[in-house]
Amino acid sequence: MASDSGAGAVEATAEARATVGARRRDATPEDARAATRELTVSDAWRSTSGARATRTRRETMENARRAANEARSALLRTLSEDALSKVCDFLSAKDLASLECTSAYFYRPTRRNDRGLGICERAARIRAIRAPIVDMPPFYRNVSWKKKLNITEQRENPLTSRELFVGMWVRVKPNVDFVKCMCTQDVFGYAVGWEPGMEETCGKCYRVCIVSNDFRSTPVVGLSVAKGLVAITQSTTPTYGWYFPFEALTRI
Repeated sequence: MASDSGAGAVEATAEARATVGARRRDATPEDARAATRELTVSDAWRSTSGARATRTRRETMENARRAANEARSALLRTLSEDALSKVCDFLSAKDLASLECTSAYFYRPTRRNDRGLGICERAARIRAIRAPIVDMPPFYRNVSWKKKLNITEQRENPLTSRELFVGMWVRVKPNVDFVKCMCTQDVFGYAVGWEPGMEETCGKCYRVCIVSNDFRSTPVVGLSVAKGLVAITQSTTPTYGWYFPFEALTRI
């Protein structure tokens, strides 16, 4: 099946090139350049999709919806690609993701040297790289640039106790003195405590294993730390780490 789809893609490419050659003989130079650009975009989109046809019904419906939105859009017919790229520079990560779901023009690469990235993904990549790079969770390297930009944008909003859940990633605040003060004082309830080695966690990201609201006005969070000495979860193979008060944590 894969070989048949690959052969079909090659035949379609050859037929498109022949059509462009026929147009060049009878068309004006402007029409020839437009046809060549159309073929280049088609080849770039086929190369990023693995030279295979649409595999699922959902992809077929999404592509049809995107094509219909592009046909009805007056903005895509009037603005150039550079102008649309400038617009994307001012949009948030969620808005960029919405654009990709709405129109394939923002999703697919328009040139061969775009490395498989559409307009929205390229705009998110530039803005995410500008952000300061600190210690990040392992999943960070495998997500899209829009997701990385969203993580960067969320740092501007303070973390609230309602957002905590088991499995999320948080960062211990980098100020060692402040974190130690929050762990040893009983301002919001009982003191969590401070043990040697906890200072090494400051400024780093860890996964939340437990959230406890017992006998405190703010939660106590158990983080999975490789060098931790406290059993965070009680099971056949317990998870070890440290407990921290909510005030000592922030977003990744």
